[in-house]
Amino acid sequence: MIKRLTESLEKRLNRHDESALSEIIDKYSRLIATVIYNTSNASLSKEDIEETVSDVFIVLWKNAEKVQVGKLKGYLCTIARTRTLNKIAANKNTNILNDTQDDFSIEDETEKMTFTRSFARLSLKGTSKL
Repeated sequence: MIKRLTESLEKRLNRHDESALSEIIDKYSRLIATVIYNTSNASLSKEDIEETVSDVFIVLWKNAEKVQVGKLKGYLCTIARTRTLNKIAANKNTNILNDTQDDFSIEDETEKMTFTRSFARLSLKGTSKL
């Protein structure tokens, strides 16, 4: 019975039924938050976890027609893990950029901006090779 209800929910999601998305959010939000918390080893803030949970459901909605019946829970958990790792990497890049700005005494604002842009480009090039 529960399996049939979940399959019906997934089929409705495939048709971009907003009420199906709402039910999925109610049903899986706690699970997704737990996956994010565990994947991050508790290193993300409450706000980062909430934002990542929202991101997971946005990705789900944008790809609703691709969700295979019977695979929703695994799909959500995979998105959650991937988004969490992306968030951790983004936070590390931001921290590196902030640390670098604090380590140097650059007086001229134009010089600061040039340095920051150059460093950001280098960081992006480095991450694209990963």
